[in-house]
Amino acid sequence: MKHTAFRFDRSLINHKGDSVRYLEVGMEAPTPTTDSKPERAPLDLALVIDRSGSMSGAPLAAAREAARGVAAGLRPADTLSVVVFDNRVDVLFEGLTMDRAGKRRADSILSGVHSGGMTCLSGGWLRGAETVALLREGTEGRRSQVILLSDGHANEGILDPGELARHASELRERGVYTTCVGIGDGYSPEQLAVLSEHGGGLLHRAERPHEIIEVLLGELGELMNTYAEDIKVEVNLPGDVIAECIGGLPSTESSKGVSYHLGTLVEGRERHIILRLKCPRGEPGKALKFKGRITFKRPGSSKRERVELKATRLEFADSSVSLRKQRRDRKLSLRVASAWQAEVVRNAAGMNRDGAFREAADMVRTELAFFSRYCRGIDGTSRLIQELEMLEDRVRYDISERGRKEMHNYSEARLKSKPEHRASFSEELCDFME
Repeated sequence: MKHTAFRFDRSLINHKGDSVRYLEVGMEAPTPTTDSKPERAPLDLALVIDRSGSMSGAPLAAAREAARGVAAGLRPADTLSVVVFDNRVDVLFEGLTMDRAGKRRADSILSGVHSGGMTCLSGGWLRGAETVALLREGTEGRRSQVILLSDGHANEGILDPGELARHASELRERGVYTTCVGIGDGYSPEQLAVLSEHGGGLLHRAERPHEIIEVLLGELGELMNTYAEDIKVEVNLPGDVIAECIGGLPSTESSKGVSYHLGTLVEGRERHIILRLKCPRGEPGKALKFKGRITFKRPGSSKRERVELKATRLEFADSSVSLRKQRRDRKLSLRVASAWQAEVVRNAAGMNRDGAFREAADMVRTELAFFSRYCRGIDGTSRLIQELEMLEDRVRYDISERGRKEMHNYSEARLKSKPEHRASFSEELCDFME
């Protein structure tokens, strides 16, 4: 890693207990120069394409065109598999080497994809994962990636998000990663989000047919420039400290603390996660000490690399005066506010989808009270507050599914530093709350 961060927004806590502090774990990948650009590990890629009836016409045509563009962009050392599904799962081709002959064959086969019936999402995804997993057996130095494109709710096969998450985690541990592209307004963010979050990838959104091409080719560029995969942040927590990750990343608890699973990091990019810590009571002058580390795999490697983070601490203050007068890291506090607001927006979108309009408004109002207090004196937070005030009013009524999807996408971009591959999109939250 080029740079890492392990720091608190404020360093003093109340010795009587119940102080809340925010811990940032940040990392930045180096940008290779022309002279130092590493050789890319060969990629085994599976595209899993929903061909159910709702994809007929322009969406499926765009998916075909995007798949052909991906095939053209792969290198001779890479392989491509394409799986299509409706209520039936078909492998169009498997492990096809992307030399000239392979690209010609892929292009010819992809041009014949047509729409079908229902949506067995889990069957298509698992079959796609199997195609690249088989290529890993007995080999080293290759990467395995599944990209799933779907516009609908799974209505056959595995439907439970918890079970989908378990399968995605198991595949990630084996080195098979999953990224999803939700198409239009009918896909299930719950089902696709757990596949991407637990599968070490991201959930992208493509509202219109031409955006399918933009997103898929953009994601291919990310894959070609990945610096680290299967990133885990491990934080050792002092006794009685309660930790919560803003954004709810997949986590694993142990006797020493907790590990968070972040997915991938692209060359030259940064990634930050924010932990909200509730602190116990303690003796003035004493301190809570925190240790952490980042572990990850280089693309194509099964070996985990480890970066120890410089230890940090929270000190129990002996007076309320020193608590009030303590300095705060304003840049970090702005990142905390941005992540916090994104989490509230995502939760509000889900509650609105479930028809819990009053409960959603109550949640936003409660969060807004604490959020506004935290933001006092932090430049750049007034817009975040205003957006939550608008959200409190709007979430009382049914928001369009397009609006809810874009709200979810807005949140994912801020919580996970997700790139936006669509050429035309709005970054303004108010534009989504139709």
